Amino acid sequence: MIGLSPFVIPIIAIVIGAALFFGIKLFAARKKQVMEQSVGEGVCLECGFTIVNNKCPNCDLQNK
Repeated sequence: MIGLSPFVIPIIAIVIGAALFFGIKLFAARKKQVMEQSVGEGVCLECGFTIVNNKCPNCDLQNK
């Protein structure tokens, strides 16, 4: 890791390593949250639209 360089004081290396670790975990958690919000309830297998209220807005309009 970047923080574990032999030219850095050990406590600073630990702080840099911990900051990288938790920074990556935070980034991954937010990315997962954004993906869950964008997908919503799921994706229609026929057309690929996002499902809203258990219905596909594209396919349900075509069937009516």
